[in-house]
Amino acid sequence: MEEPDEDFLETIVILAQNLEKKSKAKQQYQDYSDDAEQVVSWLLFLIVKGTYPAIMHDDLFILLSYYSKIKEKAIQLLDRLVDREGTDLIGFITEPLMDDIKVELIELLKSTLTDTFKQHLFSIILSFANYLIPRGRWIELEKDKLDRPSSKVNNQEEDDNEDEEEEKEDDKEEEEEEESIFQDNAKALLQVLSEHDFQTEKQEILKELFRSDDYNTELTDEQYKSYMPTLLSILEQMVRVDDDEDDDDEELLKSIIEGLNHVISISVIWIEYIKPINGAMVKILDNVSSSRKMVLDILLILARNTPTKEKESQIDKNDIERIIYHLNDWLADESLKDWRRDRDASARADNFYNFDYNIEDDNDVPPEYSVTDPFIEQEYHFGDIISNMSRFVSALGQRASVLAFKHFNTMLNSKSWEERFAILISLSQSCHSDDRIMHQFFTYFDILYRSALKLVNDQNIQVRWLSFQCLIRLSVEFPTTMVESRQEIFQVIGKSIQSNISDEHIQNRCCVLFKKIIPKLTKGMIDDIVLDGFCNSIQILVQSPKSYLVEKSLVLFTKFIQKTQMNFAPNYRNISQILLSLLEKQTDSQEIYSLAIKAFSMCDYVMDNNITYAKDLNKVMKFIKKEEWSFDRIVNTFRDSDLLNGSSGNSFALYLPMFMRMLLNILETPLPNRQDEIEKVSENLRDFNCITINRIKGDRGDGPLAPYVGRLVGILFKLAVCPVREIRQESLFSIPACLKQYKLHFGSYNHNTLELFDKIINSVLNLCLVENNVSCIHNHIYAVVDSIKEMGPESMTIGQVQFVMDTFYKIEQKLEGIAQQVSDGIQDVIETHDPEDDIPSLSVETLVVNYMMIEEMFERNGAIATPLITSHFLDRICQKLHDTEQEDSYTKRGILDFIFIYVKNGGESAINTFPRIIPAIIQCLSHSNDSVTLRISCYTLGKIAEYVPQVSNVNFIIQKWLSTLPIKKDIAIMVDTLFSIIRLYPKECLGQQYQHVVKIHQIITHYMTDCQQKEKQQLYQIWLFIKESFEANWDRLSKARKDTLSNLERITNTWTI
Repeated sequence: MEEPDEDFLETIVILAQNLEKKSKAKQQYQDYSDDAEQVVSWLLFLIVKGTYPAIMHDDLFILLSYYSKIKEKAIQLLDRLVDREGTDLIGFITEPLMDDIKVELIELLKSTLTDTFKQHLFSIILSFANYLIPRGRWIELEKDKLDRPSSKVNNQEEDDNEDEEEEKEDDKEEEEEEESIFQDNAKALLQVLSEHDFQTEKQEILKELFRSDDYNTELTDEQYKSYMPTLLSILEQMVRVDDDEDDDDEELLKSIIEGLNHVISISVIWIEYIKPINGAMVKILDNVSSSRKMVLDILLILARNTPTKEKESQIDKNDIERIIYHLNDWLADESLKDWRRDRDASARADNFYNFDYNIEDDNDVPPEYSVTDPFIEQEYHFGDIISNMSRFVSALGQRASVLAFKHFNTMLNSKSWEERFAILISLSQSCHSDDRIMHQFFTYFDILYRSALKLVNDQNIQVRWLSFQCLIRLSVEFPTTMVESRQEIFQVIGKSIQSNISDEHIQNRCCVLFKKIIPKLTKGMIDDIVLDGFCNSIQILVQSPKSYLVEKSLVLFTKFIQKTQMNFAPNYRNISQILLSLLEKQTDSQEIYSLAIKAFSMCDYVMDNNITYAKDLNKVMKFIKKEEWSFDRIVNTFRDSDLLNGSSGNSFALYLPMFMRMLLNILETPLPNRQDEIEKVSENLRDFNCITINRIKGDRGDGPLAPYVGRLVGILFKLAVCPVREIRQESLFSIPACLKQYKLHFGSYNHNTLELFDKIINSVLNLCLVENNVSCIHNHIYAVVDSIKEMGPESMTIGQVQFVMDTFYKIEQKLEGIAQQVSDGIQDVIETHDPEDDIPSLSVETLVVNYMMIEEMFERNGAIATPLITSHFLDRICQKLHDTEQEDSYTKRGILDFIFIYVKNGGESAINTFPRIIPAIIQCLSHSNDSVTLRISCYTLGKIAEYVPQVSNVNFIIQKWLSTLPIKKDIAIMVDTLFSIIRLYPKECLGQQYQHVVKIHQIITHYMTDCQQKEKQQLYQIWLFIKESFEANWDRLSKARKDTLSNLERITNTWTI
C-alpha cells in the first residue's frame, strides 16, 4: 500500500466533489487505471488513512472535513475496479500488496461504517475471498468467527509523570467500543460470506493442484494449513476407489499421497493434522484394496516422521491395529497368488537362502547345479510388505511391537493355511529388517522360535517349508541362542527329513538350516542327540534321487566332521556303505564322485588306524583303480582327498604313490585329438600343477613325491613342445616346485640339482625362442624367474648368466617382431593365439617379465653378472626411458626395477654407468604421468645417492629427487632412503641457509600420518638431526629463517610418535 501522488489525489478529490472539472478528472482516472495494481494500492491508502493534510485546488482549501467524502469515493472506485477486472486483477496482485489488502480490509471493520461504505467494503472482501479462499490464501475468513486485529502499538515510551490511570481507563473504553463495532461488522460480513460455497470450489482447485503436481511446488505454510481440512474432506470421499468407474479417483489418491509426502518433507504444518490424516487413510484401507500399498507407504512415512512426543497422543491404538491387520491381510492375499513359481530363484547371487560354497574358506570346488525352489521366489514377492511391517513397528516402538505380536499369535493359530503362511513370512523377515528394533524382537525370540518349531509339522506343505525359512533366519540373526537349542533343532530336522522323505523342498531347507548352524558348533557341543540327529539325516539325504540334495548332504558331512572332529564310529558303518554305493553307481556325476571321495578323506581324518575304515578305503581304491586312465578323476581325487595338502589321515596317504604312478602314466600317453578332450586335459593339468606345488611347499625332501619328481620333470618338458597351445601354456608351471624338491632331496649343490637347474635355464629359454604364442613365452620365462629365485644367491655360472643375457636380447626382439606382425595383420601369427587374446598387451607384459628375469639374476648373482652388462645394453634401456612418445609405462617400470637392482648390487661397475643412467631416470621423473613409474624412478634415484656417495652432480640429483616426494606407495623404502641420504648429504638436502628444510618438513609430516611405528621413529630422528644442525648454526641465520624454523618446530610438537 502506497501513498498516492498529488495528481492522483487531486483526481479523486474532484471525483468526490461536484466540481466543474469532474469530466476531465474521470478521463485522468481512466488513464491511471492502465496500471491497475498501482491504482489499487493508492485507493487502499486513501480508504484506510484517518488523517490527511489540506490540499489547495484553485485557491480553494479542501479541508479535513472533506476527507470522509474522499474515503467514500475511494472505496466506491476500488469496488468498481475489482468488480470489473475480477480475477484478471486479483490473480496478479503482488504478495506484499495482497497482504496489505487482507489486513487493512479487516481492520476497517473496527470503525463505524456508513451503509454505503459497508456495502462497498463487503463487496470488495467477497471478490477477494472468492479468489483467495479456494486457493488457501485467506485462512482468516474460513473460520466461524473472525479474530479482531491487534491494536497498533505505540513504541514510544510513556512519561512516568503522565496520568497513566486516566489513559488506561480511556483506552479500555475505546477498546470496548471498537470490539463492539468490530463484532457487529464481522457478524454481518460472515453472514454475507456464508451465502457462498467456497469449499466446493476449493476442493476442485485442490484436486487440480494434485493432478498437475503444482501441489509439490513451494506453497506457503498458510496455504498448506488452509488446504488440510479440505484435503481431509476429499479423503473421506475416497472410500469407493475400487469401483470400475473410479479409476480417475485412484489416480487422484496417488497424487494426493505424493503431495502429502512432499508436505511432510518441507513443512511442519501437517503435524497438527496427524490424527485425522491417519484416521482418513485407515478408513481408505478398510474400503480400498487396490490402493493398499501406496496408502500403507504414506502411513509409514507419517509414523516415521511424527515427533516422538506426539506419537502416543496423535497415533491412535485402533489405527495401529488396523494397519497391522491390513499388512498381514495383504500377506495372506498374496500367498494365494501363484505361489508355485517356475523360476530358478536359487541362482540369484543375493539370495540369502542359497546353499552356497565359500571357496576361500573351504577350498571346495563348488558343484555347478541349479535348483528350482518355487517357495523362495514367493518370499521375494512379499518383500515390500515385510519391509513396511518392520519399519512401521520400528517407527512406533514398543506399543506397535506388542500389538503386532498379539496379531501374529492370532494368525499363527488360524484355521486358514494362507494366514499361517503369511504370518510366517513376516516372522522370518521381521527380526532382521531394522537393527534399531533388534532388541524388541529379541524379547520375542521364544515366540518366534516356538512358533516356527510348532509349524514344521503343519499339515500344509507351504507352511512347513516356510517354518524352516523362519528357523534359518533366526539362526543368522540369533546364532548364539539358536545354538543353545541345538539338540531340539537337530531332532526336529531329523524327524522332518524322515517324515518328508519324498519332498525335496523341505529336505532342501533342512540342508540350509544345517549349514547355518554347523559353523557355530564346537567340539564340546556335539553330544549323542546332536550326532544322531545329524547322522540319521545325512543317511537319508545321501540316498535322495535328487542329485543336488546328495551333493549338499556330502558337503554338510565334510564340514561337520571338519568342524567337530568327532569320533562317530557308531554311525560310520551305515554312512560308509552309502558312500561306497555312491562311488559305485554315480559314475557319470563328477560332483558326487568328488564329494564322496572328500567324505571318505574326512572319515580318515577322525577314524585313523580303524580297521573297518581301512577295509572300506581299500574298496574305494578299487573304484579309483577302475578309473586310472581318467585324468580328471585322478586329479580330482588328489584334490578332494587333500592328499597333496597333507591334511588327510595316514590311511589315505598310503595310497599317494599309487596316485602318482597313475597320473604319470596318463601324462605319458599320447594326447587326445578332440578339442573338448584337449581342453579337459589342459584344465586338469592346471589343477595338477597347483596341487603339486602346494604339496612340495610343505615337503621336507623325503616325502612320498620325491621318487617321482625326476620322471615328472621329463614328462613336463615333453608337454612343453606338444602341438597343443593350451597344454604348452600349462606345462612348466610346476618346474620350479620340482627344482625345490630336488634341492630338498639331493641338496642345493648336488650335481642332480645343478643339472636340473641348467636344463631349466637352457631348455626353457630355447623353447621361448622357437615359440610363437606370447602366452607360452610369458609362462616359460616365469618358470625361469621362479627357478632363479629358488636356487638362491650366487648359484649361477658365468656361462648361465651370459646365456640368459643373450637370450634376453633375442626374446625382446622376438616379442617386438610378433607385436609388429600382429599390427600388420599377419594371420599366421594371429592364429597361434586364442581369439580373445590381446596380443600387443600380452607382448608388453611378457617383455616386463623378461626384464624381471635379469632383475632376479642380478639380485642373486650380482658379483658375476654386473661385469657382463654392456654399454650397448645400457644405451638401449636408457633410450627406452628417454622415449617420451612411448605410451608403454609397464616396460619402463620393468627397466627401472632392473636399474634399481643393478645400482644396489653393481658396485664400481654400476658407478661408471651413472652418466648414462641418471639422465634417463630424471627424464622419467620430469615427464612421466604414470604414478608407478614416478615412484620407482624416485626410489631408484634415491638409492643412487644413498649407495654411491662419490657420484658427481649429487646436489642436482638430490633436489630432483626431493621434488617428487612425498609418494604414497613404498613408504618404508622412501623413509629409509630419506633417512640415509639426509645424513650422507646434509648440506645438499638442507641447503646452505636451510632453505630446503620447509620442503623436507612437509615430506616428514605427510609420511607421519600414514606410516608404521618404525618409520615414525626414523622420521622423528631425521627431524632431530635437522634440528641439531640448524641450532648449531643459529647465529648465522637471518631473522626470517629463524622464524620459519621456529614455526616448523612448533608443528613438530604436535606429531604423535
